[in-house]
Amino acid sequence: MLGLYSSRVHFLIFICLVATGAYGASSQPNKSISSAATGLWQTSSSWSLAVPPSTTSQTGIFITNAASKTVTINSSTPSGNMTINDLTVTAPSGAINTLQLTTVGTVTPLCIVNG
Repeated sequence: MLGLYSSRVHFLIFICLVATGAYGASSQPNKSISSAATGLWQTSSSWSLAVPPSTTSQTGIFITNAASKTVTINSSTPSGNMTINDLTVTAPSGAINTLQLTTVGTVTPLCIVNG
């Protein structure tokens, strides 16, 4: 009987975590760079969800696809795109992906909330 009780408790904890968003998928999607070319962070068409990264438009940012590229954040990047939830920059063997910060300044630095 104790085993059945324990299973019910674990199931209820799991349901509570899912219901509160503490487990599983988030309500915000992940976003990845969809362009194979080098470009600016704020260029909407470069991203898989067709909007630049921000905390309101994504949960995770991924610069990970196979084509080597540099994504640049510069002084023209809107401040609303300078705070993100998570960032992954990596590349498969033979490729190099880079996030470059150029003349960004200190007024609105890149802030990674869950980094």
